[in-house]
Amino acid sequence: MKRFVRTPSLAGLFPSRTPLRRSSGSSAHHLLQEEMVQETSTASGQLRMNPLGLQMLSKGLHEQIFRGAQVQYSEEDIQKSVEHLQKHDLWGKETSIVPDVELQLPRLYGANLDEHFRILAQKQSLPYLEAAKELLQTEIPPMPQEWAWAVGWTRYGPNGETKTVDFPDERALVFDVEVCMEEGQCPTLAVAVSPNAWYSWCSKRLLEQRYTWSSQLTLSDLIPLESGSSCPKQDRQERLVVGHNVSFDRAHIKEQYLIEGSRLRFLDTMSMHMAISGLSGFQRSLWMAAKHGKRKGQQQVQEHIKKMRSKTDGPEIASWDWVNISSINNLVDVHALYVGGQPLEKEARELFVKGTMNDIRNNFQDLMRYCALDVQATHEVFQEQLPLFMKR
Repeated sequence: MKRFVRTPSLAGLFPSRTPLRRSSGSSAHHLLQEEMVQETSTASGQLRMNPLGLQMLSKGLHEQIFRGAQVQYSEEDIQKSVEHLQKHDLWGKETSIVPDVELQLPRLYGANLDEHFRILAQKQSLPYLEAAKELLQTEIPPMPQEWAWAVGWTRYGPNGETKTVDFPDERALVFDVEVCMEEGQCPTLAVAVSPNAWYSWCSKRLLEQRYTWSSQLTLSDLIPLESGSSCPKQDRQERLVVGHNVSFDRAHIKEQYLIEGSRLRFLDTMSMHMAISGLSGFQRSLWMAAKHGKRKGQQQVQEHIKKMRSKTDGPEIASWDWVNISSINNLVDVHALYVGGQPLEKEARELFVKGTMNDIRNNFQDLMRYCALDVQATHEVFQEQLPLFMKR
């Protein structure tokens, strides 16, 4: 069914209200009175139209969602809407009429839709928020001085004892994965920490020296964080993993590829930084020029500013204070912004980017410590960020 976008009689649509009045000289008034849209009986109820002749939610859905609230239209609002449609050449165009929908919705929580979705979100996120607050309020144990050369997960107790485990059975973890890029996308080693213990994980490809390994990854090549012989599927609990650019780490977790799904959730300190003190693309250029003092970069920025001023009437950039309260997204600069102190050392990263598996074997302890220091730095950033993020 087709209709023209014109206003039906308010008296017909809203019997309980007094029809709106307009001056006879209004062109909109003439169009509004030209076609009267009557209530249309359907199998499921009554067709609901707004004063502009546009179809609204069916009566049944409207009563469930808005709980019988009466819609009020002012003549001023209708006139503005008509003028807006006329401005864009939409007034008087054909619109489609679709059949009413008869659907029983689940019970709504709260007094309105906003409260409903807020309550649902709070209910679903509560276990993970509690885990995050637990990680926030507790200190992590001291870092191990020596790391186990063993396939799979190793747990480091508070007194230095080590134990082989299926996975870190913790409610909340800070986690980091390293990959030998020259050998493909298989995770090479990983470190995690909780309020109770440190954990390390080593790939069998790292420990077992073979002439060649298959380039095809299988689930056994990935890192388990939920499943093992000691944890049946039905006993999996809600767990939280914190990481910096955690989507990279998540791609190397076994359970993320299982068809039955996972109760593991991820919190990204890089994403929180972008929400709290992140930079736009143009600000990033400004920040890089200001921090690194690159004359060429500064010249390019100034030229861009001049071009933009000629196109817009916006305010000029009068202060560079924002440079000191933000940073680009890598862990080194984010850590310097929120935590401060000595800058993180990232030289060892080059071995994962350009080195071979033999290079990693020969520098195993140093590289495990490098990964653990990244985990420690991420935890420090998380402790500073979460209160800011929750406040905002």
